[in-house]
Amino acid sequence: MKKIAFVVLCAGWFFSSNATDARVLTMGGNDNFFMDDISIFRNPANINYYPNMLLGSLGIYVPSSSDTGKYSALQRNNTDPIRPYGGTILSYSLNQSSESGNQYPLLSVGLVLNRWDPYLDYFDPGSDNFTSAFGSAATRYVLSPVGKLDIMLGYAMSNGAMIGAGTYLAFQKQSIMTPDGQSFSLESSIYKGDIGINWPIAKSMNLEASLGISSMKENAMVVDTLTLKANQTYDTTYKADPEIIANNNLSFKADLRLFSALTALNGDFVPHLSAEFINLNGYAAQDYSLGIGVNINIDKGFFWTGLEGLVEQKDFSKFNSTFSANAPQDSITTTGIGARLSAGLERNVVWDWLVLRIGVSKKLLYVSNGDGGNGHWEQNPESGSSNDDFASVGVGVNIENRFRIDGVVAKNVFYTFTNLISGPQQDLMNRITLTYSF
Repeated sequence: MKKIAFVVLCAGWFFSSNATDARVLTMGGNDNFFMDDISIFRNPANINYYPNMLLGSLGIYVPSSSDTGKYSALQRNNTDPIRPYGGTILSYSLNQSSESGNQYPLLSVGLVLNRWDPYLDYFDPGSDNFTSAFGSAATRYVLSPVGKLDIMLGYAMSNGAMIGAGTYLAFQKQSIMTPDGQSFSLESSIYKGDIGINWPIAKSMNLEASLGISSMKENAMVVDTLTLKANQTYDTTYKADPEIIANNNLSFKADLRLFSALTALNGDFVPHLSAEFINLNGYAAQDYSLGIGVNINIDKGFFWTGLEGLVEQKDFSKFNSTFSANAPQDSITTTGIGARLSAGLERNVVWDWLVLRIGVSKKLLYVSNGDGGNGHWEQNPESGSSNDDFASVGVGVNIENRFRIDGVVAKNVFYTFTNLISGPQQDLMNRITLTYSF
């Protein structure tokens, strides 16, 4: 039976498959209370924890609409995963003569290509962040930024203190000629800068802090009217000027964690505080998180759990058609106050190199509207294969703690074993990430 289960899992891997986030997504959905290689993107100082490493992702596997439906099992369509990325961290020890194997001081440089930064959701009319902030995506055309480049530099001192700086670049600029002869100059760009430290403030205590600032510029070509002509075709006209969604608007994010060793539990006690301020032209958001968590090394595995208090405030104004279709300068503010309880577990099973994971996250917010409307409760989805789902499952391969492959398992696989070879099974895994330390 064990061999059969192993074959099924491997079959799922190679039939279909964000980078280092596969492990995090299957262990509670966030890494606020433990360290993972995805932490290099929240604090560039952490690249010193992962010297000389290759990392990458095959991308997110999302079946197209043509692959679903009553006869989906008979379709012969190929759907490639979206948003793959890859990169490397190269390190050089400045203590080459050390006989004890101590690498510090250590200089590290990181380069990651094509990573989809969460802020790019505001440049994607198909994302929930875009439509909730600016209204209907069907009436807007936005350029997709290219580049998508992470550059990081880190330095680890002799006492273990680490500092780092990083930048993220994505950009596009183009003149668009519409069918009715109008010319529009469109631009989409985001430039981010981050600095961070990971500092030992006591023998068994590390302070990790980071600060980020980003500048975004974005305008959109807007469909003004769709007129149905006599021949049942649509005559499309456009607004005379592009809609300015962001004009070098600045956004900020700060993150603070304290790792305090719990010797009796072989783990860490981790308080966490973060604040984020997103500022665009016609939309602003503030997110605050304050929580405590623990992570514990267990026999052949790892466990963590954390409780956070959350405050999320959003201000919609100029462009959101939901609230301001009849009064474009009106604005409304929504405020959500609540909490999130998360936990994750991973353990080696059968063989030392085979890892199984499971994670849960429950988020509850009471959302009140600034217009005096009745408040209501919101929660994260119970299903749907999104990043915010209540539960997630993963599987991994870890060979000598150097070569790792991690996958996010489609949860319906466990209910559809008979459809693994034939049947309406769209994906067995929706993400696969790989890392290699050399």
